[in-house]
Amino acid sequence: MKKVAHNILKRRAKAVTRKTKSKKAPAQTRNVLVENARKLLSGDINFFNKLKERNMRRRVTAPI
Repeated sequence: MKKVAHNILKRRAKAVTRKTKSKKAPAQTRNVLVENARKLLSGDINFFNKLKERNMRRRVTAPI
């Protein structure tokens, strides 16, 4: 779970530095990512499973 949280924070850092149209990812998105990472680090197993479930669904529907 720590690894997943770490990846989320990494993604947040990337979102901050990536040059998009708005130059930075919206603050709301960044904050949501941080909240998610915090939930994972606190060991919220239900949240972890929900995230995993969502990602699995996304993979299944993605065109190959």
